[in-house]
Amino acid sequence: MTTTPARCRVAIVGGGMAALAAAAELLHEPGAAARYEITIYQLGWRVGGKGASGRNLQPGQGMRIEEHGLHVWFGCYDHAWSLLQRCYAALGREPDMLKLFQGQTDTPYMEDVNGWKVWPVSFPRKFGQLGEHSTAQDVLGWLRAMIRFVEDHAARLLGHARNAGDNASHKGFLARLLGDAKQVAQTIAGHVRALDELVEAVGRGVAGSLPDADVAAAVEALRALLMDRRIDMADLDDALRRDAIMADLALTALGGMLRDDVLRRGFDALDGEDARAWFARHGAHPTTLTSAPIRALYDLCFAYRGGAVAWENADFAAGAALVTVLRIALEYPDYVVYEMRAGMGEVVIAPIYQALVQQGVKFRFFHRATHLELDEDARSVAAVHFDVQATVKGGAEYRPTFTLHFPGQDPDRLECWPSEPFYEQLDQGEQLRGVNLENKWSGWQPVAQRTLKAGEDFDLLVLGASLAEVQDLCADFPGRVAGWQAMFGAMRTVATVGTQLWMNQPLEALGWTHGPVPIDAGPEPLDVWADRSDELQREQWPDAATAPRSLHYLCGPLADDAARGLAPGAPGYVQAAQDAATRVTRDWLSAHAGALWPASTDRGVGFDWKLLWTQGEYAGPDRLLAQYIRANVEPTERYVLSVAGSTTARLPANGSGLANLVLAGDWTRGRWNAGCIEAATMSGIAAAQAVRAKAGG
Repeated sequence: MTTTPARCRVAIVGGGMAALAAAAELLHEPGAAARYEITIYQLGWRVGGKGASGRNLQPGQGMRIEEHGLHVWFGCYDHAWSLLQRCYAALGREPDMLKLFQGQTDTPYMEDVNGWKVWPVSFPRKFGQLGEHSTAQDVLGWLRAMIRFVEDHAARLLGHARNAGDNASHKGFLARLLGDAKQVAQTIAGHVRALDELVEAVGRGVAGSLPDADVAAAVEALRALLMDRRIDMADLDDALRRDAIMADLALTALGGMLRDDVLRRGFDALDGEDARAWFARHGAHPTTLTSAPIRALYDLCFAYRGGAVAWENADFAAGAALVTVLRIALEYPDYVVYEMRAGMGEVVIAPIYQALVQQGVKFRFFHRATHLELDEDARSVAAVHFDVQATVKGGAEYRPTFTLHFPGQDPDRLECWPSEPFYEQLDQGEQLRGVNLENKWSGWQPVAQRTLKAGEDFDLLVLGASLAEVQDLCADFPGRVAGWQAMFGAMRTVATVGTQLWMNQPLEALGWTHGPVPIDAGPEPLDVWADRSDELQREQWPDAATAPRSLHYLCGPLADDAARGLAPGAPGYVQAAQDAATRVTRDWLSAHAGALWPASTDRGVGFDWKLLWTQGEYAGPDRLLAQYIRANVEPTERYVLSVAGSTTARLPANGSGLANLVLAGDWTRGRWNAGCIEAATMSGIAAAQAVRAKAGG
């Protein structure tokens, strides 16, 4: 007589990208559904974490899309692309990502040099396949690509020298290049060959015995030839200054990577130092250190301690910062960046959710985890405690999504999440109206408590919650479990603002002339912007004549003290934070909208509030009340920073120190230690591998 072995019961706490990726990867192996019983426990009515989005179902709101903030996917997100395509294929839907995402080759910066202006940045399209892991380069490949970049910018600087004319500052800065053109070109070529030889020697390991000074000597010789560091680059015209800054950044990064021996030591070895401090130590020009490309790096990852945007608060671990730049710039197989053609909850989260349900994964919505309980000897998790926020009528399964149809579009339908629960499905539906179940401090009292016990309700536990939430759930781990105190002490999170503005005029009428592209390093603190007007065709406004003509996303950090100094959880904190986010948006529009949209000012002074779409019930700045502005201050919403000194304190997916606990999130330690979808996906994959190992399968 044969018996069927019991399935390993895996409980996953949290429904963000890392948690979903863990479930998807765990079921990716043939026969996995027969070996694992997976249940995901999620607060509120939707999954997706910071990537969740919803539809506003209120009358007259056009089924508008409401997000946590601006989300883009970079081409280098190969694990995330693979996962998403696999889920679409499992649902029998053609995984053509260009029907779901708009690829971009242009990603401009903005810079404030004698007034705000656009710094064009373009990446060539490569026409490869998304999700191909073979596109990933090793560090040696990155170094080779950087040499080619330096070679190109050396030629550009030589061209500037030939055209310097009588411009005194240009001639002074480029003095070393103003000799015999043929000889200078040969000298540059010689330096580049020396760099090539050095990098190949380092790659083969034969340069390991060279003293540090010799390793970077070729880089420093080329930099000395290309630019006079005594001249202030701020005085140069735009084209020359930008080329010089990019050459300086590349040379400094190349020299620093060689001098710090990243080929052998890896990038994590650099993470004890902030990126700007690292560039400064390796000789970057002072103008470079405050330039738009550097600001863009920090702005992209909200990398300001406490959320207050200022250089004294800027903190991005050097190794993590370099990996972020190099992966984004070098490892994309087709377009460098992609914008979703609808909400992230619809394009990304819903198909993953549907594919998991199809494979037998159970979702338990309205379960807010409150505490992970250790066993007596602190060697495993004994229990997980939840507040049950609501119950479904008749004990049925909650049905979280609905279908919107778009005749004539491709795809012609989307599975969507509402911005509020489907109250009609819930026993407590009427009482819940106006209550935000994603708000930890909403005041709503749970209708029940639930405890999952190890060995009875689960065999293995995956903690897929966000870091700030994990710090609450595992508050008694430090001091009892190795590594947790160091991680909590070293790591930081930041609140953010996500603003969506529906406007009565199209983009071109606002005076922006660079097309619908995402920009970085804009006026602070809402320093990242994208025109998302193409999403309007995925909304359903009742009257085309009065519908919005453009849609704009802005985002940036929110200072921790912005909520009138109230501490998280204090009475009135959430509303004060929301008021602060609205105030930040209002002040930004009043001071800076004209820098982005020159025709958006009212008689050249201040923002023209009439541009904001409303149904007519608001005037002046109050028209912001008809927009969607979100203060992401909840523990589940705060963005994970990669501050200097935090990488070594991160715990890996299999490093909880507890026999039955696996970790998943962009706060764990992995190959990319920065807050992004790819890092979360890679952590989820590592979590699935750890579950397999613990389950013996």
